[in-house]
Amino acid sequence: MIEAISNDIFVNSSQGFEQLTTNFDSQINNSTVDNIQSSTAINDVNAPSFGDVLTSMVKGVDKKQDIAEMSIRDLAVGKTNNIQDVVLKLEEADVAFSLLREIRNKLLEGYKEVISMQS
Repeated sequence: MIEAISNDIFVNSSQGFEQLTTNFDSQINNSTVDNIQSSTAINDVNAPSFGDVLTSMVKGVDKKQDIAEMSIRDLAVGKTNNIQDVVLKLEEADVAFSLLREIRNKLLEGYKEVISMQS
């Protein structure tokens, strides 16, 4: 009895797998390289520049830090008593700043590598 159930499960699973792979293969065959390339942001003329992305990221981190500072002030003067919300905003600001710092470090590392290759 257990062997019959196990065999049924195996047969049903393998049929489902074959159907999934067939659907996947047909989707791959129906798409062309031109469709894939035209849908990427690399070809998008209106895409923001790297400087714009970096500037908006810095502004976003600054805004998160301002929000965290305001929540600390609100807690200190008694406007709010929700410590969890204050801690959450502090952690969001900390994570955002840590990410920005790591991006800066990687950019500086890449810049130094390019400079050392030129000399």
